[in-house]
Amino acid sequence: LHAIPWSIRVRQPLGYLAYLWLHICMNSEAFDDGMLREAEKRFQEAANLPPAEKKRLMGEIEFIRGGLAFNDYEKITKHYLKAYKLLAGPSFVTYTRASWIYGSPSVAFVNHDKPGKLDRYQYMLGKHQDILLALTGGATMGAFELVTAECHLERGQLELAERALEDASELIDTRQHITSFLVWQFARARLLMARGRRAEALALLQKSAPRIEATEMFEQIQCHDLALGYVLGCLERTDGLPRWLADGKVHGSPYGTVQILAFTLTTYGKILLARNDFASLAKLVESSPDRFGPFDTPFSTIHIRIFQAILARQRRDIPAALESLTAAVEVSRPAGLVPASPQ
Repeated sequence: LHAIPWSIRVRQPLGYLAYLWLHICMNSEAFDDGMLREAEKRFQEAANLPPAEKKRLMGEIEFIRGGLAFNDYEKITKHYLKAYKLLAGPSFVTYTRASWIYGSPSVAFVNHDKPGKLDRYQYMLGKHQDILLALTGGATMGAFELVTAECHLERGQLELAERALEDASELIDTRQHITSFLVWQFARARLLMARGRRAEALALLQKSAPRIEATEMFEQIQCHDLALGYVLGCLERTDGLPRWLADGKVHGSPYGTVQILAFTLTTYGKILLARNDFASLAKLVESSPDRFGPFDTPFSTIHIRIFQAILARQRRDIPAALESLTAAVEVSRPAGLVPASPQ
């Protein structure tokens, strides 16, 4: 990236910003605003860029800044509203890379950073869904319905989740809204598992694998792979895993999208459990605070606490297991994932 002369970057600024976005997504050490600030300054000062193009570039930069704030939906909204005012149409970055879900098969796992923010996320998305659709060229069709389904699903409100998924399916065209389709599939698979129809959940994801591979976009393929790996882990199966997950290559290119690092690792934790590989699971749990860093979410914290409880039970340390489960419940409670009770 640094070998590209600025004369070339200024000549092809949109292509450069799309490339910069990919670089940031694949390198946690680049996950700050430094390179964007430099691009902003260079493009503003470039003599050969007309004012209208500079304005559009500032909009693209604001959109990318929204991506850097991926698990703080208040900040995402602030940057997206700025981008919407500056862009004369959809963002080039999101249109070319479909980056609105950052390769995650579940937006609820990714897009909030503190317990209890799930409802706020749903509210903000519903309030600004027209702007999001405009920014993404329609790629986010059904996003509000999908987040609504996930909110119900996390709380065990299965009938309401089913209804929201039906509403989403009527909006989603699998050719034009492939990322929305992937989120729908994962939510649908988890709903099927919650109803005890586990074989159907697995078949749903296995059937669509060739179509997703045909997109030749690593975000889409990673999204589907993680959904499949998550379901297989829940089913305590290790056959049929995508190769990178089977080999434990959960860091770095091409499957290390940093915004979903915590979700990727918790999915891998489920796979380790299915293998009864408690030693590797212990290493993952011990290193999770350093690995997750700014990419942590309540759902990854809940999973890590449950992993800790399982490991404690393996050591026959029941008090420690109960302590970890209690901690998981406390993280779950503010979002209503665990019903409040006096006990």
